[in-house]
Amino acid sequence: MKRLESGGIRIKAIVAIVIMITAVVSVMASYLIHTQISLLKEEFERRAVALTENLARNCDYPVLLEDYSAVESLSLAMLENKDVNTVIVENASGRILFRKENVENPDIRLPTRTVNSEKAYVESNDRILYVSMPVWLPQDDPLFPGQASVSGARVLSGHVTVKFSQDKTNAMIRDTIVTTILIALGIIGVTIVLLIFMLNRFINPLLTLAQATRELSAGKYFHRVDVRRQDEIGMLADAFNEMADNLENNRKVLEDYNQTLEEKIRERTAALRDSENRYRAFFESTGTAIVITEEDGTVSLVNTEFENMFEMKREAVEGKRKWEEFIKAEDLEKMKRYPDSIQ
Repeated sequence: MKRLESGGIRIKAIVAIVIMITAVVSVMASYLIHTQISLLKEEFERRAVALTENLARNCDYPVLLEDYSAVESLSLAMLENKDVNTVIVENASGRILFRKENVENPDIRLPTRTVNSEKAYVESNDRILYVSMPVWLPQDDPLFPGQASVSGARVLSGHVTVKFSQDKTNAMIRDTIVTTILIALGIIGVTIVLLIFMLNRFINPLLTLAQATRELSAGKYFHRVDVRRQDEIGMLADAFNEMADNLENNRKVLEDYNQTLEEKIRERTAALRDSENRYRAFFESTGTAIVITEEDGTVSLVNTEFENMFEMKREAVEGKRKWEEFIKAEDLEKMKRYPDSIQ
C-alpha cells in the first residue's frame, strides 16, 4: 500500500498561500513606495519653489537698482539652506549680478524664457532640482514712475535661478523604500508563522485521520486517532474511532464464529472419517465379492474378495470395465429382469 505523504498537502497549501500573500503585500508595498516617493518629491519641489519665489520677491528692488550688496546678502542667506547648491541672480539683459555654487554639480541647460512668464520653471534630474523665477519691476510704485507699461502689465526685471540638491530627499526615499520592504517582509513572516500554526491546527488532524483510515483499510482495526477538539474535526475523529470500535467488535464476533465453525467442521470430518472407516472395514471384510457401479454400468469400486475371485487388480477394473463383463450370459438376462419381477 502506498505510504501516505503527510507533508504534501501542507507544503502545497503553504506555498500557495505564501505566494498569494507575497503578491498582495508586494502590490501594496509598491503602491505605498510609489505614493511616498511622489509625496516626498512634490513636497520638496513645493518648498524649493516657495524659497525661490520668496528670493525673487525680495530681489525686485535690488535687481532693479543693481544693488550688488543687497543681492549678495539675500543670496547668501538663501545659500545657508543645506539643500541649496547654487544661486544665480541676473537682470533683464542677462548680466549676472550674483552667482555662487556650494558644490560642483552638472548644470541643466537654461530654457528660453518668455518675458511675461509668471510661473516658476522647474526641471530636475536624479540629483538636482532646478528652479527659475522671474523678478518683476515694482508695479505702480511712486518711487519709480513709468516703470510699468500703459496696459498695467508687469515688466520683467530679471531672473533668480536656484539649484537644490536632492541628496537629502533621495536618502529619505531610500529610507522609505527600505522601511516599507522591511515592513512587508515582517508582514509576510508573521503571516507564514500564523499560517503554519493554523495548518498544524487544522491540517495535521486531517492528515492523522487520513493515515488512520489507511491503517484501518489495511486491517489494523486496533488503530485509533487521538484528536480531542470541540469542532467538526473532533466530531469526525470521534466518528472514526466509533467506526473502528464497531469494526473491531465485528471482527471478534466473526473470529469467534469462524472458530466455532471450524470446530464443527473438524467434528463432522472426524465423524465422516470414522463412518467411512467402518464402511470400508465392512466393505473389505464381508467375505463376498462386492461391486459398486455408476448409472451407465461402469465399475467404480470393488473389494478385495472381487480381486481374489476374478484374479484382477482393482486398478484394471475401477472406471475401466462394465459390470456385465463379469456375468455369464444366461445369468445376465435373469439379473436384468430381476428388478421388474420384484415390483
